[in-house]
Amino acid sequence: MDPIIIVPLPVGKLGIKFTGSTEVIVSQVKEDGAMNGRPIKPGYIVKSLILGDGSEYKPNSKEELVAALGNQSHDPNRKLKLQMAFKNQVGVTLPASKSLGFEIEDRNGKPTIVSIQSFCSIKDQINVGMVVDKVSMPNDYDMEGYNAEAINGLLNSTSTITGRKMVLKALDAIVAPTSENVDFDSKTLELPSGRALGLRLGGSVATIQDIEENSPLSGVIFPGMIIASVRIPNGTQYNNLSGVLLHKVFIETMYIEGRLIHLIDSPEGMTSEEPTLQIFPPILGASMEELGISLSSNGTELIVDKVETYSDLSNVMPKGAGLVSVSWRVDGTNRVNTLSPQTPEQFDDLLLQSSGCDRFFMMHGLENIYMPDECTIPLPKGKLGVVFKGASPAMIVRMKNDSPLLDSPVVPGMAVSSLVIDGVVYNQPTTQLLTEKLAESPNSSYRRVTFVNPRKL
Repeated sequence: MDPIIIVPLPVGKLGIKFTGSTEVIVSQVKEDGAMNGRPIKPGYIVKSLILGDGSEYKPNSKEELVAALGNQSHDPNRKLKLQMAFKNQVGVTLPASKSLGFEIEDRNGKPTIVSIQSFCSIKDQINVGMVVDKVSMPNDYDMEGYNAEAINGLLNSTSTITGRKMVLKALDAIVAPTSENVDFDSKTLELPSGRALGLRLGGSVATIQDIEENSPLSGVIFPGMIIASVRIPNGTQYNNLSGVLLHKVFIETMYIEGRLIHLIDSPEGMTSEEPTLQIFPPILGASMEELGISLSSNGTELIVDKVETYSDLSNVMPKGAGLVSVSWRVDGTNRVNTLSPQTPEQFDDLLLQSSGCDRFFMMHGLENIYMPDECTIPLPKGKLGVVFKGASPAMIVRMKNDSPLLDSPVVPGMAVSSLVIDGVVYNQPTTQLLTEKLAESPNSSYRRVTFVNPRKL
């Protein structure tokens, strides 16, 4: 049973609206009304009206209650007996402020209001124990079903935006878990040059996890958005990258003006299941020799062997990438031909056919491109934010969004060749040994790990 409270009423009009047919429920407490700021909220159930002479009147409808309040408006000692209860759903408009006056934490797996401060401007509309169901921005962006960390991150990064809305529900009104979902119209944005984008990326498909408050993209990009592709004005476009790989691309291209990213709200619309690189080569060039590139077959596909330093593709076509297809537009039409050559001779033939046309190469194998043969990394103190797996040697399977190794050459898939802690060497350690030794030495001033491409073991 929800608790019962008794609230004193002032003389005159109260500024309260009621609803309900079988029981009388508070539906609104007006901001400019006499009861604003007092302990009465939408959703509370009216049990009775207590008059100054001690008598108690129990209304059967909102009309009876409104009439009784009007007849006794001169009574300075009248009170309402109320049962504290939540509305099944409440929609509130949030002020443009970082200090909203309420705290959200995960309780029983749901982002829940756990405290409300006295200065909270919407304290009369919300209750402790209500669950945040959805947060909406005024530009048609909705976040629904996310945890408290994601919601707090969104609220913090959009603290200067007016018109934000939040939908809260009573816990017993949520009949099933809500899947994580953001909803907005896909769009393409230009990235500013420079390192400080203020974005935290994650996921096997690059997803915005958080936006720093001072990010130049704050208020434009929000958590949950997926970066489906990034177009670099050097003739390349990366598609379907993981958060780790996209972070590395952003670092490599940080000083290039005019980078474009395409944002979507669901991976269902992506055309590929693996990371790919589109290369838009020079219009002229009817052979590999003219383009300054060399590809050879490994038995199943063509692999980039060499790109000459004089080639226009020297900084965009990565050695070791696999060629998926060649596409070009047929002159005078909107028709696009796409073919997958299996031999160098077939590739040269397609280059001849597409010379002078609007064409591009589709490449894959980007994971290996960004994986060095070997690198030794000094480890900072504290946690590494890296997940390892494997018997011997341990291998990186995931790098967390806050990992201090994100800016290093290390990428998921690399194996641990050796671990050195204060002069003690552990060669090709198992995951169990590696994690134990790292946990035992979080404050060591000398920790080194050598990572290798597993193909080099």
